[in-house]
Amino acid sequence: MVLTSALIELFETLPQAAPKSAPKPAEVAAAPVAAAPKAELAVTSAAIFEGVRFYVESHPELVSQVGTVYQFKLTGPDSAWLLDLKNGKGTLTAGTGAADCTLELADADFIGMATGAVNPQKLYFGGKMKISGNVMASQKLEFLQKVDKAAVAAAMQKASGGAAPAAAPAAPASAAAAPSGALTSADIFVAIGAHIAANADLPKQIGTVFQFKLRSPDSAFVVDVKNGAGSVSAGEKPADCTLELSDEDFLAMTSGKADPQKLYFAGKLKISGNIMASQKLMFLKSVDPSKAQAAIAKARAENTGAKAAPAAPAPASAGGKAAALFEALGARLAKEPGLAAELGAVVRFDVGGLTFTLDAKSSSPSVSKGSSGPADTTIRLGDDELVALAGGASLRDLYQHGSVRVDGDVRPAHRLGILKGLA
Repeated sequence: MVLTSALIELFETLPQAAPKSAPKPAEVAAAPVAAAPKAELAVTSAAIFEGVRFYVESHPELVSQVGTVYQFKLTGPDSAWLLDLKNGKGTLTAGTGAADCTLELADADFIGMATGAVNPQKLYFGGKMKISGNVMASQKLEFLQKVDKAAVAAAMQKASGGAAPAAAPAAPASAAAAPSGALTSADIFVAIGAHIAANADLPKQIGTVFQFKLRSPDSAFVVDVKNGAGSVSAGEKPADCTLELSDEDFLAMTSGKADPQKLYFAGKLKISGNIMASQKLMFLKSVDPSKAQAAIAKARAENTGAKAAPAAPAPASAGGKAAALFEALGARLAKEPGLAAELGAVVRFDVGGLTFTLDAKSSSPSVSKGSSGPADTTIRLGDDELVALAGGASLRDLYQHGSVRVDGDVRPAHRLGILKGLA
């Protein structure tokens, strides 16, 4: 990145100066649209919002479909826009008001996002776009992708002279608790398999192979809703969309105790491959709880008779690879204490439920298990991501993919060269 918060205009020939005319007052506000205006139209946030106003006025049914009030707060220059898709026929006004979901970002980033030049997901993960209130409601802004680009451009042209935030992946529907014993991830996949088997048309409708990778304890399941009559099996195979999260978070998400979007934005749920395909998992909301219970009970009975249903492998050894890696880091610092000078901070690592503290601030740098006092920076990541960092992977890439979360002073997170070569 060599230039931020700026606008560059390129011309074939130097344009002739024209008398300045008084600017028109901003009249509208709303959400970004996935369409850039015509080349001759100045791209401003007000012009973009005018296009949205036109679309909202033309589609009063949005109120019943969306049922949400959105507040947009832009900075540099400051402006505020209120998109009400909850009351009356829907309105778009300049200013602030009571809202269900609030999005805050720079004016330049908003324009970049609305014209497709900037990835909204990167803005969010990079801390350049803040979403508060009903975060789940932000995904309803996807209706703007249906805007008729030509009609909106014409409305913007008349008035003056995007992409919505990435939706969080849909999670499997809540599976009912098993008749006896605690519900496990294997039980949930048994219920999913039974639902697919009972709905032979799903592969044609969904056409996707999903790979689930769970950790602590580690397990892997493939939900094939693409080939043949569809299937669910333990293990790994080539997939269109891969979802990675802890076993605990998976259970919480499928039981309704955890919000999948919050898990995603917090870096606890990683999605790779065809990210948009994750939204197709919404089909699992139609799982019949009573049939799920019956399938789980049957699978458990068969498992008792040595005809095992897919089950999660035994937990990996305590600490996984992280314990060995931090032990190696401690040995490295003991031999070369000067390596910690560049870092110069106390960094806490939360890895798969375990905590390690790297003190590169004291005169005697050290690595210890657990949290020993306050830390300048806290980095939360999985065992595999830690090994990737030690192998030379980019922290920025891991962060932007939702695999790493950084709290506190972010500067030390960019100076983790001390880990390289330990994997």
